[in-house]
Amino acid sequence: MEQEKKRVFRIRDRRVPTEFSIHNHIIDQWFPIITTKGYTLYCLYCRMAGEEHSISNYAIARYTGMAANTMADYNKLLVWCGLIRIEPGTAPNTHNYAILETPTVNAERIALLKGVAAAELDRRIQAQQTEANRLQQIGLTAAAEKMRHTSGNKFIAALLNRLQKWQPLQVYGDHNQPQPPQAQPGQLLLFDHPADDPCHPTNGSDP
Repeated sequence: MEQEKKRVFRIRDRRVPTEFSIHNHIIDQWFPIITTKGYTLYCLYCRMAGEEHSISNYAIARYTGMAANTMADYNKLLVWCGLIRIEPGTAPNTHNYAILETPTVNAERIALLKGVAAAELDRRIQAQQTEANRLQQIGLTAAAEKMRHTSGNKFIAALLNRLQKWQPLQVYGDHNQPQPPQAQPGQLLLFDHPADDPCHPTNGSDP
């Protein structure tokens, strides 16, 4: 019998893409660090990945309801975490965003993030002091004092606090063991009968 020739099949998916995915680590490990705002931006970038978009950061800030400075801070945080990379584009005032392989949060990465955040905090304090001195030199004493007492570093301070308290999702409960239902005061549990009750489901009797 003549041996059947092998045929190569090439299958293409012509359906319109309707969904995107993110790694479980984003929820299980990274969410306490990047918080809701970072998670929102990350999901937005994952959704837009693989497509050409002509959209400004200000437009994204308006869409997500964030202030432009807030969005800039969380973009930095996503970069520090190794979740995305932002590079200058070929055209003026453009950037290329890359979604990176999702790293694992561990003690070494927490320590690295603490170091980066502390360095950024020092840089911001120095910049704030420099601006206050400049205002003082040109006679804007009130503005200089206001600058010195303005807390413009809440983002970094909050980040350092979250890093200090970080725990993964799994520590909040055993997700493998189903918990028995808990009745509220005055609420009856389904099949809340003794095992020898004829109404108990294991006895096969009708209530």
